[in-house]
Amino acid sequence: MRWNTQDIEKALVKYNAKYFDNAIKGEITVVWSRQLYNVQFNNRAIKESGAEATMSTKEDGSHTLKLNTSLYNASPALMKNTIVHEMIHAWQGEYEEEIEGDWHDDVFLEWCDKLNKTGDFKYPLSPTATFKEDKAYNRTNKSSAYYIYKMTEGENGEKFPIGVFVNFLYLEEYNWLIHKGFEIKYYKHLKPGPNANSFIKNKLCDFNEFFLKISDFKKYKLTPDNFVQIIFDELGKNKVFCDDEFNYESGE
Repeated sequence: MRWNTQDIEKALVKYNAKYFDNAIKGEITVVWSRQLYNVQFNNRAIKESGAEATMSTKEDGSHTLKLNTSLYNASPALMKNTIVHEMIHAWQGEYEEEIEGDWHDDVFLEWCDKLNKTGDFKYPLSPTATFKEDKAYNRTNKSSAYYIYKMTEGENGEKFPIGVFVNFLYLEEYNWLIHKGFEIKYYKHLKPGPNANSFIKNKLCDFNEFFLKISDFKKYKLTPDNFVQIIFDELGKNKVFCDDEFNYESGE
């Protein structure tokens, strides 16, 4: 199909009701651009990023959704991801206070996690999407990861997550893992945490040292109850991590 402004406006109304409980109050104006980065930013970093959609919020609470004309022929699944991604920013513009720099902050990640759990998105929502359908959703991003974990209880009754990283999850994989009982979080960046060992500190630049393959979950029949021991036995202890071995939250 070929998208037009009316299609996008209808989708905005539909998704505001379905995913945001009509909390986005400001009017959203849809604008198409041949070169989005030149229209709004005139900034080399944005230009080279190939940004194809932005959402800006004005002082009066209204918003402008700018879409690159390269999205005219996007698939329904990709356009849905694009629109909802930008609608999260509209919500942030109305309700989040004092956003400094990166709009893909913890609040944005919480929305991604919440909406991905609905199972409605072919392409999981994340900050790293460049909206290039064949290239954006791959397993080559070297700075982000999905943390697949279970909550574990220590000797003193304290609870903490223990889990593994994978570079990327498609929706079917995400839902399959949730159905099996795993918990999943998405992180933009990783860096050594307060209890990182020397292996992590020395090897953090090479994420391949840490990532598990999603195929390993099926190959070894991993479940929340057995995955730690099986991974230790079959793949080594450097594939399993507790939450304090990395600094997930700052992502800088």
